Amino acid sequence: MLNEQRYDYPRRFAWPLEFVASVVALAGFVHVGRYLIGMLVHRTEVQKWSLDQDPRLRQIISWLLINTPVVDGVLALIAPLLWLLLALVVAQWLRDLFPAVRLSSRGLLVEWSGGWVPVQWSGLHRLRLTEGRNERFVALVQTDSKQLTGWHRWYSLLYRPGLRRGFLITSAIQRGDDLLRDIIEERNHLSKLGMANDFSVDAKGASPFFRLFMGRPQPPVAPAPAPMIMAPPPNPASERQVRS
Repeated sequence: MLNEQRYDYPRRFAWPLEFVASVVALAGFVHVGRYLIGMLVHRTEVQKWSLDQDPRLRQIISWLLINTPVVDGVLALIAPLLWLLLALVVAQWLRDLFPAVRLSSRGLLVEWSGGWVPVQWSGLHRLRLTEGRNERFVALVQTDSKQLTGWHRWYSLLYRPGLRRGFLITSAIQRGDDLLRDIIEERNHLSKLGMANDFSVDAKGASPFFRLFMGRPQPPVAPAPAPMIMAPPPNPASERQVRS
């Protein structure tokens, strides 16, 4: 029976993705904010009100009038709100690009959107592997259509064209080799018992996208040939003594 284990990414690996995702979401909010402020400051009532205010406040409003778009009605906010929605989707997708994974005898738990998505062992379909230099790898664990969520199809599409649901594992995760070994062994064990379909490991299905970052694995170095030991030449004096 497989004991429950958790595999996480170190902070130095997870924080850059969190930062990029936060920047993307913040950019979406700033874009919408510019339109909301533009809708406010371009109103005639606000401009008249600013004439009676402090000079510094008038300067700020004048700067906003120049640097914010003119919004003619609420319908002009539809496009910025759609961009905000797209930014939030991309930010969420980046945060869960490389999730933490928990294993137990009952199945897997894959981190997603601040929670965990259960995956049955029998629901695993295939493991596709891309190996790179310095023993680095990226693996895509694909499932059937009943596991994970519809969003997880995008991770398969990023790895290699295809829409089967899956999640990514990289060598940066703690004890990554152990994680892959446990997944393969447990899934093959169920296949031998007849409790699930066959599980394939596709080591040739490398990802063109991740191959750009990792490069190709170095070919194995052939062992150096063993040195030849030459027999010492015969000693003529010793041969004459033996004959005598």
